[in-house]
Amino acid sequence: MQIVCPNCSARYVVDPAAIGPDGRTVQCFRCGHKWMAHVEAERTEAPAEPALTDTRPVPDFVIRPQNHDEAVSLPTIPPERGMPTWLKISIGLAILAALVAGLLYAFRDQPPARAPGTKPAAPAAPQAGPASKPPAPPPSAIPALMLEKVNIESVPGSSAIIASGDIINTSTAEVTPRRIRFTFKDKDRQSIGERVYDLKPDKIAPLGRQPFRQRVDDPPAGAVDVDVAVEPLS
Repeated sequence: MQIVCPNCSARYVVDPAAIGPDGRTVQCFRCGHKWMAHVEAERTEAPAEPALTDTRPVPDFVIRPQNHDEAVSLPTIPPERGMPTWLKISIGLAILAALVAGLLYAFRDQPPARAPGTKPAAPAAPQAGPASKPPAPPPSAIPALMLEKVNIESVPGSSAIIASGDIINTSTAEVTPRRIRFTFKDKDRQSIGERVYDLKPDKIAPLGRQPFRQRVDDPPAGAVDVDVAVEPLS
């Protein structure tokens, strides 16, 4: 037989044996409402019709006989939930962004479009002027001297200092060192004087080195640091 919740109109198919001839308290699973169900009352309210003409809606659940010491709980099927709207929008935007990115990647090498009837711009004519200078030699051929293992030591009993180390030719051509320059600085790293000395004009082979040793007898007063540089013969 079929019973209907008087509170929310949920429909259930119940075996009459589960209700019994004296009726039974049942509870709606959907809204929790309880009421006294009777077999005879349900038959009177909803008389059975021939199977071929039964147009009543199909109930949510069929209830089988249970323990008569407990109230019959009538469960209902919760409605199916579709995809949330925000998730549909997010998926659509992601697909659109992927399509735009694919189009941009596919046409990345295409030249910009020109208006009909226009001609491509002619290459700029070279500007007239003085004859261009010859290209500079590669860096490896430019004379370059640098110092390595520079050691500064003071002379006992005087203010003189002695600088020693190696002069290295970093180029691929022979270079002759011309002079060595000492730049003295104070505690604030400000230049307070220079001393320049000529070196022995000995050629240094490509990628070779040559030792040097130079004494400075009169460094400026207040000097706490010194920079040493070597200059090639021009």
